[in-house]
Amino acid sequence: LLDLAVNQGVTAVAYEGMPQQLRERMPKDIAVRWHLSIEYIVERYQKQCKVLKELTDIYSKQGIDVLVLKGVHLSALYPTPQYRECGDIDIFLYQHYDAGNKIVESMGMRVRRLGLKHSNFHFKGVNVENHKTLLNVKANRFDKNLERELHGFLSRGKRDEFHLLFNIRHKIVHFLSSGLVLRHLCDLYLEITNYKPDFTEVFDILHREK
Repeated sequence: LLDLAVNQGVTAVAYEGMPQQLRERMPKDIAVRWHLSIEYIVERYQKQCKVLKELTDIYSKQGIDVLVLKGVHLSALYPTPQYRECGDIDIFLYQHYDAGNKIVESMGMRVRRLGLKHSNFHFKGVNVENHKTLLNVKANRFDKNLERELHGFLSRGKRDEFHLLFNIRHKIVHFLSSGLVLRHLCDLYLEITNYKPDFTEVFDILHREK
């Protein structure tokens, strides 16, 4: 069960949902491994949140708004946010992509510009992806169309619709490339039950773009 939870990206979430009776019957060596894994996940999350706040404050002083994407954003939907395993910190700076990179470079950090979609840098030991575009608009017309719809949601202040459409597209990419894990399905469930979007508008877009 522990190995399955690790492979599916729900190590801490699975333990949280486990009946107390099963926890008490767990062999000591497995219990220790599980607790150590959870401690690592929580410490990593706390460090990411601290770094994100510092980076957001730096950008804010320069008049740059930060939109947080994917894992760290989704963690707020979980009963215990620090139990949602997160990889990189993904941010979108609207029209300030280049300015955001230059600010980081002026602080002595190396910025790697990875193609046309995003740049990458390490801020205090945490990997950050600064998105120039939300989707891979140069790859296909579907992403180009969805990018336009996503910007439309942002311009109209429809954040729930934005995040739901963006994350569904992100999960589709995962499904086609490497497959989905249970963490992705937990995310989707929590988005649908916690967001208050216009589902009709979101699903009409998905249907139209096939």
